[in-house]
Amino acid sequence: MKIQKTKPLSKAYSREEQFSADLANHIEHLNVGSFEDAEIESTVGTRRADIVATGNDGVLVIENQFGKADWDHWGRLEAYARLKEASVAALVAESFEELMIVTCSLRNEDSKIDWYLIKVELSGHDELSFHHVSRPAIDIQAQRNKIEFSEFWAPIRVSGLFAGKPVP
Repeated sequence: MKIQKTKPLSKAYSREEQFSADLANHIEHLNVGSFEDAEIESTVGTRRADIVATGNDGVLVIENQFGKADWDHWGRLEAYARLKEASVAALVAESFEELMIVTCSLRNEDSKIDWYLIKVELSGHDELSFHHVSRPAIDIQAQRNKIEFSEFWAPIRVSGLFAGKPVP
């Protein structure tokens, strides 16, 4: 069995803008929600986000980069996502450093925006594949709001015999 070889994105695309255009046409392959109407080089203040899309899941902002993701692109993504009031933000690159992966995970814990780091690979046959390196966990806040309490404990809580927090 032969292991599939990958090659740099720069072998198939001469500029990141070309990759953005291709990615915008196949945004569903990122698997980050239901988005359409992707705009390339979307104006955000005096700068331009690589891709901004809208859809059933709100607003998606994407920054992409050839090679290893850098903190400059991460910072731009954060600014664009907040200014566009995005529900999902994704940084697409060929690799990520460990500190960026940890930072993305922490950002998912304290933000209403779903943050993704997505690794893109280009096969020897010029086929793209996408892999989530960091993504939001199950929405803990939503899960907490749906907790129901057993009827068994209701009389005890109401009568004051239970002197603690309600336990699900």
